[in-house]
Order: sequence, then C-alpha cells, then structure tokens
Amino acid sequence: MKLHPLVGAAAVALLLVGVGPSWAQTRVAAEPGDNQPTVLRAPSAKGWPLVISAPGHYTLNAPLVVPAGQSALRIVAPQVTINLNGHAIAGPGLCRLNTRFAIACQGNSDTGVAQGVQIDALAHDAVVRDGTISGFETGLSFRAAGRIERLRVSHNSLVGVELHGGAVLQVHELRAELNDTALFAGDGRFSIERAQLQFNGIAVRADRASLIADSLISDNGLGLDGAVAQRGSRISENRMDASPRRF
Repeated sequence: MKLHPLVGAAAVALLLVGVGPSWAQTRVAAEPGDNQPTVLRAPSAKGWPLVISAPGHYTLNAPLVVPAGQSALRIVAPQVTINLNGHAIAGPGLCRLNTRFAIACQGNSDTGVAQGVQIDALAHDAVVRDGTISGFETGLSFRAAGRIERLRVSHNSLVGVELHGGAVLQVHELRAELNDTALFAGDGRFSIERAQLQFNGIAVRADRASLIADSLISDNGLGLDGAVAQRGSRISENRMDASPRRF
C-alpha cells in the first residue's frame, strides 16, 4: 500500500482493516527513532477510529471532527503522548444541564460505543494534553495508568473521563463541564489537581480512594460521590454533596 505523507512528521503506515464502519479502522505508527511528532489526520468516513500502534509522540495540526456513533482515537501501544496542540477532538453531541441538575444530551446514543480517546489495558503511561475533547458518549476511557493535563472535556453523554483496570490516572488542570458524569473511576483511582468541574450531572464518582486537590467543584447535580478525599478545594452550589474526607 502506498504510504501517505504527513506534514512535519515521518511517514506513517495507514492500514484499513475489515469491512464496514463497525470493523474499519486506520492504523497509525510513528517511525522508530524519529524525534518529530507524528501528525494525526482524519481518515476516510469509514476509517474511524485512528489506532495508534507504536510508542511515540503524536499531535494535531487541525481539529478532528468525528461522525456520530464513531470513536476518534484508540491507543494500543505503551508510552504514547498525544498533544492536541490547542485543537479539539469533536463528536456531534451537545448537552445541557436542566433546572433539576440533570444532563440532557443529543447527537449520540448512550450505547458506550462512541469514545473520544480509548486507552487499552497494555497502553500504559499514555499522556493526553492541551486541547478539547467533546461531543462523545465517553470523552476519554483509560484501562491503564496515564496522565491528562490542560484539557477541556465537555458535552459527553455518559462520562467525561473514565478509569478502569485498577490503575491510577494523574489529572492536572482539567476543565470538565456539561458531562453526565465528569470523572468516573470504577476499579481505578484518580489523583486530581487544579481541576474545574462545573455544570455536570456528577462531578466525581469513585469506587476506590481518590484525591482531588486545589480544585473547584460547583454547580453540579452531585459534587463528590464515593471514596473521594479532598484537599484545599472549593465545593459549593451543588444540588447534593456527599461528605468527602479531608487531608
């Protein structure tokens, strides 16, 4: 197959796999030893998601606009860093917070299929930073330890950021708004610093001990739910607030 040249990056292999939208994907792999970030570009209509299959640095030089019912990125390799470079990964979803602090969304169904960025269990130490992820069912789904920083996550009909697999996710300077649940940790743990969580159905729900520090949690249906401890954070104007532990 002919290699597709990407501006400012080494050539990457693009491989279409399977037949039809439910099986199609576009594989992207950075060239080993190349110090330049690999630029991610939108595939053909049936080529979603982009599957990142090699460690390295990846970036955007324009927004990725994703059709309804499709996921944008899937990371299957360890030690991947994605710099959104100020751009957005955007699905079609739009959400609003009604007068009862419940989120109502349109543009995506709630099947859990459409994800902005999916990080697989073997893709440990992934970093996603510097941009916006909005309009999906789940904005980011981590099944391995990683880090997000300087992100805005909004208008996701199920979860803004979810964590599974018993891992720890470092969250630094996150702004999350108009998600049904901003952050959800099933069997993993969050370590959150300098976040702004507003106008969500639930701000943080965690089944295992998580920490949120130096953050603002306000104007949500429910502020903190479950095993969440807080330090130096302002929690106010939520319809309901659990009683978080304090450090």
